[in-house]
Amino acid sequence: MIVAKTYKDDFDRTVTLVDSKKKSQFNLDQLTSGEIVALWWSAKYRTTAYIPKYFKQIYAIDIPWQRKIFEKFGYLETSDDRYNLTEKGQNLLDSYNWIVQEHIDNTGIFNSGRRLLSQKDISNALSIGSGFNIPDNGILPNDFISLDIETTGLESSDNIIQLSATHVLNGIEVNYFDTYVHGSNNISTFIKSLTNITEADLANAPTLEQVKSEFTKFVGKLPIVGWNIKRFDIPFLSSRGINFFDNDIIDLLYVVRRYNHGGINNTLTTVKRMLGVKSLAHNSLADARATVLVGKLISNFKQVVPSKKISSSKYSSSEVFEYDDDSPIFDGLRFIFTGSIEDGSYNRKQMEYIVKKHGGIVTGSLSKNVNYFIQGIQVSANLTDGEHSSKELKFQELQKNGVDIYKTDGRGFEKLLASYKCTALL
Repeated sequence: MIVAKTYKDDFDRTVTLVDSKKKSQFNLDQLTSGEIVALWWSAKYRTTAYIPKYFKQIYAIDIPWQRKIFEKFGYLETSDDRYNLTEKGQNLLDSYNWIVQEHIDNTGIFNSGRRLLSQKDISNALSIGSGFNIPDNGILPNDFISLDIETTGLESSDNIIQLSATHVLNGIEVNYFDTYVHGSNNISTFIKSLTNITEADLANAPTLEQVKSEFTKFVGKLPIVGWNIKRFDIPFLSSRGINFFDNDIIDLLYVVRRYNHGGINNTLTTVKRMLGVKSLAHNSLADARATVLVGKLISNFKQVVPSKKISSSKYSSSEVFEYDDDSPIFDGLRFIFTGSIEDGSYNRKQMEYIVKKHGGIVTGSLSKNVNYFIQGIQVSANLTDGEHSSKELKFQELQKNGVDIYKTDGRGFEKLLASYKCTALL
């Protein structure tokens, strides 16, 4: 049977409640992959001169702050403004050498491999309570389906390897749908490590075609709740003939970003830690259940003022530009543009609009806080040195001083946009 009634013991084996992650503490039972990589980085590059921005964006780690915590708890020590790894710190790194190796080996152009690594939960925190009977808080519907999938990767050519959904009625999960899916004879080592799903698990599993009818019947016409499902799960399923055109889609990512949960970013991994929700790492049934718990608990945090709506009225009738996607993939990221950018599908004004629509910040001042520098052709007659704009010269200066700012052009922006849509908020 793919569909089964939910019992508390079964629920608690996949998702439970733990102490929430405290910013000022370091607990071996609540380790994150980001903390291990940050400790390794601090030991390898012992100076404070250069810190990659992706640590904060991807691993949800603020290295300057984390170094203070490492020192406080005896994993690092300082001498003459240099960081030294203590014996305690070395023992910890040795225990998690595979994380450092995965970090080194998975360095795609926009850090897709690192982004996936950051999702892996290595915490050993013991459960302190059940989330099975937590009452609803009014954010979620009374009757809905929570849905999640696991895949062999993030591209359209990849395969679904686990398909799960839970039916929640009046705040309690009453039954669930869960199955491995046969269709991939080759799962990468990284995905095996991430999901703990192997080819052996799929060998006798049904194909997607065989479970499609039962799955759509289970979901029915109920509202569908999920995490980043508007950008990933729903389109992925739709491309394989599983469509939910008549269902209301509630993406909790859009809800949670309106609350001050204290996390650096809005990935499910980060938000779960801040709320004290622990689930099996990248198991679609566990993630479907954890998403429901996040929806129930998020109202315990203060709601923040929503960002201002971006108006497209500044575009003239001869330059009609429609862009409806407002997923917060660029939340907290700072962009700067210079020159005339015409080498991609979007012009400079449109790219600036897209950044703001996705929650990013477009600034006119280049500093070490900028994440992405998008450069076009300089057409101004008043260039600083006759060849470069003041922004370009400032970029060169920051680069010489070891500041990490990713520089690209119009085509690169399109690749960046596509990459973030696939991986930034899983």
